[in-house]
Amino acid sequence: MRRFKLALIAAAAMALAGCGISIEENNRAIMAIDSEWASENHAIFENEARRNYAVDSDVAFTALNAAFVKLSLQVRQRDRQSGALIGRAVAPRPLSDAEWRAVSEIELPRVKEVVSREVGPVAGMVVTLSPSQYFLQFAASVTGDEARAQIAFTGRMASIAPIRGYYYNEFMPPEALRRGVEKIWAAFETELRAQGVEPRQIPRQAAPSRRSNPGTAL
Repeated sequence: MRRFKLALIAAAAMALAGCGISIEENNRAIMAIDSEWASENHAIFENEARRNYAVDSDVAFTALNAAFVKLSLQVRQRDRQSGALIGRAVAPRPLSDAEWRAVSEIELPRVKEVVSREVGPVAGMVVTLSPSQYFLQFAASVTGDEARAQIAFTGRMASIAPIRGYYYNEFMPPEALRRGVEKIWAAFETELRAQGVEPRQIPRQAAPSRRSNPGTAL
């Protein structure tokens, strides 16, 4: 069967596989998927990817850095002064293969619907969600003071080997982002406990501090 590869796949594969899909059609479909994922991703950024903890922000930064390493996220930027911490891994990491399959079960039906609408039902029938051509990248902003830490994440995807003329997904499938954020929080709290610190959350509105810095974007 001719495979129509879209979304989390090297976009050029569609044309090379003889699917009869033009670059323009490819890009239109991927941009439509990205648009749908973007709104859900931003809601996750604003809610599930933001927390305040009753812990020294320096301790929090160290624990979060350790959590990134434990989750196989290669730390590409580490700046304690600004609170910026950025790590990435070849997808599906930091998710396991089994976790990615669970993501695909949730997200693939929606992707098929978008592709069918934008390109046609045949393409929608054979589209897959394979993450192997992408990095998953998470950026954290850690601010606060000696009594509290304010932590916020964003997450993006980046093509490992982009080809000129093709559009690649920027936003993660929402379920992948959600699961990735959950794993980072869990690993972060584990690292805090290893340092003898109980990870106690505090309300977000109660956390203005003299060490505050703007949030970090990817």
